[in-house]
Amino acid sequence: ESIEYDAKDPDGKTVGPVINVLGADLMDGTPIYDIKPYVTYADSHPDASSGFVDDKEWKPLMVVFDPAEVTVQGWAKADVQALREVLAQDPRPRYQNDPDKVYGMIFNDMDVRFKVSEDVLTVVEIKSLNRKDKQNER
Repeated sequence: ESIEYDAKDPDGKTVGPVINVLGADLMDGTPIYDIKPYVTYADSHPDASSGFVDDKEWKPLMVVFDPAEVTVQGWAKADVQALREVLAQDPRPRYQNDPDKVYGMIFNDMDVRFKVSEDVLTVVEIKSLNRKDKQNER
């Protein structure tokens, strides 16, 4: 239910910052592998704040398709719009910001490759993974 960040040493033995998880239904000693920050625009507690996530204003990327390399002909209009919306959220790892690197993700059984330079994401390649066709061959 709640997580507290405490810079104090509660037991005199702990070195470094402490995260107290309260109200969780865990057995004693159950490891917690991942704690995500609270993000106000996506989560639903009206009085909560996002902590360090609020420090940076999120701005969607402009998504363009390199016409020489990419075709979305035959795609449903809703699928193209959904892909644009997903890509506009910048699906790269946060620690990577190389404008020459080609990143990739799977979307709707397609391998989508893209580059990001400043606030523009350019789709450079889309390939079908043909997983449905391969399953039918078995």
